[in-house]
Amino acid sequence: MRFSRFTLIAGVLLASGCVVKPKTIHVYDEHCNILVRKAVLEPDQSKQLLRCTNEDCVDQLVVSGIVGAGSVIVAGSIVMVSNVVYWIEREQECQAIN
Repeated sequence: MRFSRFTLIAGVLLASGCVVKPKTIHVYDEHCNILVRKAVLEPDQSKQLLRCTNEDCVDQLVVSGIVGAGSVIVAGSIVMVSNVVYWIEREQECQAIN
């Protein structure tokens, strides 16, 4: 029982550091000679666990793991959809130039 609890806590600690948010950057496209937008995932500093004891720590770790996993799913979906839209915009601008 002790080993599995330790494994769970270690896994959640590793996952809790993976809170991300979408960010839009500008990238130069040499082929079309234009500046295009691109969405990327950016790590976000989540609050660190300060002082906690026993069950309090476990609860905070579980919540951190859930929030971290949720942020990756939501932010990743936003980045994928944004990049599809940005790709369509780039193709239209590139065709208008050429």
